[in-house]
Amino acid sequence: MATLTFGPAAGAEGDRFFNTRVRIERFSHVRAVLETKDGTLHMATKYVQAAGGCAAMNAKDPDEERKGLGRIQVKTIPPDQDGSPNWTGQVMIKHPNSNGMQMDIDSGGYIPMRYVKDVSVLRDGEEVFSLDATFSISTNPNFRFSFGKGNENELEVTIVDTDGETFEGTTGPDASKDS
Repeated sequence: MATLTFGPAAGAEGDRFFNTRVRIERFSHVRAVLETKDGTLHMATKYVQAAGGCAAMNAKDPDEERKGLGRIQVKTIPPDQDGSPNWTGQVMIKHPNSNGMQMDIDSGGYIPMRYVKDVSVLRDGEEVFSLDATFSISTNPNFRFSFGKGNENELEVTIVDTDGETFEGTTGPDASKDS
């Protein structure tokens, strides 16, 4: 469950894409609904066989898991030689994305809920996308997406979690640079 909104820097030409990993508790249909600018709705459905993604016990120490919290890597990849006008961006953040349903194997208690809530990605100061997320996004979120060519193709990323902590990352016009 998340709402993704593409901005003008996502590009007006070519195919656009957005990839991430999500938690799924049991065998179920996963649906993606797209609303175009004219209000038309499109839905894609895929049956996914998965188990325990939401409530599975966490085998890692929650305190250790928080070390490096908020470390962000941002990468840009220029278009292939196939003539596609769009670049590819990737944002990776170290964050446990605890959903409040995972049990701590050491204490037997539940790990408090804390997850990435808002993601904003700008290219040269113009919005590529914004994401209003829930705990359904996996641990250590990873977003891969297309965006239109700009002047410098520098990406600026701002991520806010449910504790109100803000994390920021950026990359320059290089083909692959970590922040």
